[in-house]
This record gives sequence, C-alpha cells and structure tokens, in this order.
Amino acid sequence: MIEPLIQVVHDLAGFDLAEADPRRLTEVVSAIARAEACLTAARLHVVGRLAEVSPTVQFDLVAAEQADLPAGARAMEHAEVMARYPALSAALAAGRVMGWVPAELAAARRSLPAALRPAFDQLEAEFLMCASLSSRRAFADTVRHLADEVLRQAGVTRRERQRRALRCRTWTARDSGMFRLSAQLDPDRGVVVAQRLDEVLRTLMADPAAVAGLGDLPDDPSERTLFLRAHALFTLLTGGGPGVAVPEVVVVVDARGESRDSAGRPSIDTGSDLVLHHDTLAELLGRAVIHIVEVDENQPLAPDSVANRGRALRHPSAAQRRLLRAIYPCCAARGCHVPFRNCDIHHIREWRHGGLTNLADLVPLCRFHHRWLHAHGARLELGHRRACIVHFPDGRTLDWPAPSRAGPFIATVPP
Repeated sequence: MIEPLIQVVHDLAGFDLAEADPRRLTEVVSAIARAEACLTAARLHVVGRLAEVSPTVQFDLVAAEQADLPAGARAMEHAEVMARYPALSAALAAGRVMGWVPAELAAARRSLPAALRPAFDQLEAEFLMCASLSSRRAFADTVRHLADEVLRQAGVTRRERQRRALRCRTWTARDSGMFRLSAQLDPDRGVVVAQRLDEVLRTLMADPAAVAGLGDLPDDPSERTLFLRAHALFTLLTGGGPGVAVPEVVVVVDARGESRDSAGRPSIDTGSDLVLHHDTLAELLGRAVIHIVEVDENQPLAPDSVANRGRALRHPSAAQRRLLRAIYPCCAARGCHVPFRNCDIHHIREWRHGGLTNLADLVPLCRFHHRWLHAHGARLELGHRRACIVHFPDGRTLDWPAPSRAGPFIATVPP
C-alpha cells in the first residue's frame, strides 16, 4: 500500500522548481496528482479496515480528520465501493488513476436500485479503461451512461428514473446563517424553470435602476451574476417578473450530420444540456417559438443582413446570438464546458480598435476565459471550421479545437 506513494514522493523530491520551466512544472503537478491518488487509496484501505474492527467508525473518522459525520459516511461508502473493484483499487494505489475516481463511481452506483448494482459492478474493466484515459468530467459522464445502460437493459426508462429522482431540500448554513436551497428536477420541468429564471435575470439586468436598488454588488463579474440570479430566483418564487415565458427552441440542421442522433434526427437545442423525452419535445414544440438554423462546416447559412451588423451594433443581436448558439454548445476555449447561455460574445478584433459585429468576428467565451484573454493581451485567430489559435504577445500560441455539436453537451433526444 505504501510503496507506490514512496516512489511518487521520491520522484517529487527530484524536481527542481527553481528551473521554472513550464514542462517541468507540469510534471510536478502530475506527480502531485499521483501522490494524492496514492494517499486516497491508502486512506480508503485504512477506513475499510477500521470499519471491520470499530463499531463507531464514523465517529472515529470525525475525530481523526476533524470532519463532520457526512464526510465520514462518504469515506465509508467510497471504501466499500472500491473494495468491489480490486483492479481499479490497485490502479488507484499505484497512482495510475486519479483520486476523484471513488467519488464519481460511488455516485453513479448509488443512483441505481440495489437489485441492479451487481450488474453495474461487472463493468469494472470499462471503469478502469475510462479512468486511465479520461478527465474527471468524461469519467463521470461515462459511468453515468453505463448506469443508465444497466437501467435500460432492466426495462427502466431514463424518463422514469429522472421523475423518481426529483428532490428539493432547504437548510440554514451554520457559519453564515444564510437560507440554503438545493433542488433537482427532471429535464421536462428543468427546461421550463431554467428558461424562466434566465428571462427574469435578463429583465433585471436590463434595468439599471432595479440593479442599483439591490445595494452593493460584488466586484467580481461571476459573483455579481450569481448575486443577481439569486434575486431573480426570489422574484420568480414570489410571483414577480415578466409573464409566463414562451420557450425558445433552436433546431440545428447540420449538413455533415454530426449533430444528428442514431436515428438521423437533428439535435434540439433548448439552451441547456438537458436531454428531453419525445413526449416532452412534442408538447414543447407545440407552444415554442421555433428557429431553424442550417449549418455547414460550422458556418450558419443566413442572410448577410442577419449575420453581419458591422459597426451598426456594439453588441450582437438576438439573431446573431442564435446563430452562434447553433455552432457553439459552450465556451470556445479548449476543454471549457460553460454553456453558451452563460458566455460573453467576444470580438476577435476588439470593437474599440475597429472591430465589426459580424458573425466571422464573434466567438463565445465564458467570463473567466474572456478576462483571461484580455489580461494576457492575447488575440484570437479563427481558422478552418472555427478552430482558434490564441496568439500571446511573446509569440507563444495555443490551439483551441473547432466547436462540435457532437458530444455530451448537446440535448439530443434519447432513444
């Protein structure tokens, strides 16, 4: 149990941080991640052994780690789950998979009825392969997909599972005394709530007097948005805000077919990554404002008067945002999954330097990457199919891949 950790610590001791070479520093970060994985495996092994010899293991963990009872319960669950997967546990102990594997695997397994968990446990080889090659998000998506497949083979539909999983809880935070609320809704209800909340938020942000009346706003742009979203939620729950929202649906017809599902149907973009059932979709389309956007090679086919506004508009029009949304499911930055609806629209050539509000000059960036780009004085160059090259003032470059509507972020209709 301890030998792999000793080896990782030995590797860390050989690094000279004074070199300040990006490649070497990245290797240090990787070694630290492997050390954390080794420690996680050692901790879970000890927790499992403690559970065998102590009837008060949860309280023992609270005292040992200065944690709370839920944290102790999670540690016990993770230890119990990993004990079922010897090959995966060995890989964790050797630092070949990361320390977040137990948490994601336990969450997926917990979502299944007890009678179906043995079928899920038989998929260890797939867990191990995915954990060795994937990011945390990709691994979580994969194990959830495998759990859904176990349910599907047992005759339980995804929609049935989602509707049974509705939850809402409220509590008071001990440290701040703040009222806290957490809710989990099935996609049928979630898409309505998400669009309604976004509408109230947009209405609030468009009224400077209303925003000023809320008092001191947070300085950080991301925190400010969360602050305003909380006020929008309160407005919504207390019956205020605009009238009942009409949902907006964007049907993306991709000439290359990458956005189509296995049955050849185009993806249905509700402005979020919620996956809707056929019945819900039929009901939604019956009362929605429908916009059809045809896309070829990541280029929307739209009249010039719609796609390009030149210097007539500083901010993109609603129609231009709709066209961009047909291309980008999320932020244009590599590996960033912030959904399009939460992104700023960035001018590749800055507006103040003569930039144009034309589709070929616009990309969506989340607030973090938008600030990051300006803070580093970097500029973007659009390439084939809207792949991006980031140019830094010192000559370094960074490649961002072309946006794709294929993948886990698109609300394609499940079979």
